[in-house]
Amino acid sequence: MVRWIDEPLPDGEEPEHPAPLLTLVDAEDEHAGGSADNGAGADGEPAADGEAPDDGGVAVENAATQDDVDSANLLGMIGIAVGALGLLAAGFAVFRRRSV
Repeated sequence: MVRWIDEPLPDGEEPEHPAPLLTLVDAEDEHAGGSADNGAGADGEPAADGEAPDDGGVAVENAATQDDVDSANLLGMIGIAVGALGLLAAGFAVFRRRSV
């Protein structure tokens, strides 16, 4: 087993098994990986429907439609039903095996 916990070396060289590092930056930093706004444009007003917010060139849009949500819900319910049927079949098999 390998433990990835080696601290960075003082000379700047990467160790054989480096520990993961996380660098946090201010949300206002233009080089930050994400956007701190919640769909508001540069002036703080909410973006119009279908319009991407002006957040410094990073286009973020809500791609999920109601059809996508409905399909996901349907697939989830089908999965639960199939799982329940499998559980019932397993229970039936256990009880049948004990009675034989």
